[in-house]
Amino acid sequence: MSTIQVGGQLQPGTVDTPLDARARVDTVSAVAEIPLPFIGMTFFVKETGKLYVVKSLKSRQIGPVVTENAAIDEYEELPRTWEDLPGKPETFPAEDHEHTTGEITGLDEALAEAQARFEAWYLQMQRRNARTAY
Repeated sequence: MSTIQVGGQLQPGTVDTPLDARARVDTVSAVAEIPLPFIGMTFFVKETGKLYVVKSLKSRQIGPVVTENAAIDEYEELPRTWEDLPGKPETFPAEDHEHTTGEITGLDEALAEAQARFEAWYLQMQRRNARTAY
């Protein structure tokens, strides 16, 4: 059997746990000490055997300095099974249905931005062609 030498923050854990060692803690109370947290970060707590996701951050005093967004403020448990998943359809796959663009978070804004970028590019191409046309 061969041994794999690992170093730094990436260390094998167990199945379905984050590879990043800083995202695995022994107790719920240790969550407050996770270094360099970020919103959307997932972490595993051995004590509960569950995965969580960071929802918000708060400031934390590190030595004499108060650092913004340096500690986990709110987090929630990630669903691990189909039964735990909130807002799922009654049947899977879901029956055919339609949504307006307003019902899809951020889609209207993304489409408006894409249209603005396209229009700017199109105008630039028209100007470029006008300068080179004979």
